[in-house]
Amino acid sequence: ARLSDAVIPANPSYGFAEDVSINTNAQQLELDAVGRLPLAGDRGWIGAYAGLWLFRQAFQRTDPVVLFLTTTFLGASAGLATGWTVGPVELTARGGAALPLSVSQDPADSGDADSLGLYGGGEVAWAFHPSWALVAAGWYTRVQTDFSGGSTHADPLTGGPGVERDYQTARQTDGFMGGSLGVRWRP
Repeated sequence: ARLSDAVIPANPSYGFAEDVSINTNAQQLELDAVGRLPLAGDRGWIGAYAGLWLFRQAFQRTDPVVLFLTTTFLGASAGLATGWTVGPVELTARGGAALPLSVSQDPADSGDADSLGLYGGGEVAWAFHPSWALVAAGWYTRVQTDFSGGSTHADPLTGGPGVERDYQTARQTDGFMGGSLGVRWRP
């Protein structure tokens, strides 16, 4: 789970006299397969990964403007990965593209979506036992989505309550940083 904040900058022509803060939350699940080619004996490796991912981010209700929108991405990912071991420490890194295959929004929809994402991450593991390691990881995910066509958003700022907006184009960019600390077990 990732927690973050978003800000809509002040824009009096759209009714925002001051900055509007939006509480957001996000979750991401990944399932990857990694192929490795050894380098320098068993000290390092380089390879490729491919997998599936599910990403969900939600804007929570705010005042004075009510915004509540959950966007869910289901997609495929692929990229390059590498790792190097120095004594009990293993360093790994990977980066690649995340292609959303399905984009849905609730309770309103922004139209037809065309998305592409980027992913980068790294990990440091310290093997304090032959089967156990302490692991710290960090990553960054960025997904840009361009919407077109009909929208079911009600826009109280420009059309009054219950009036829907038809987008020619609208862009949503989600950028999330995350990290974790845990223990790994290998038989």
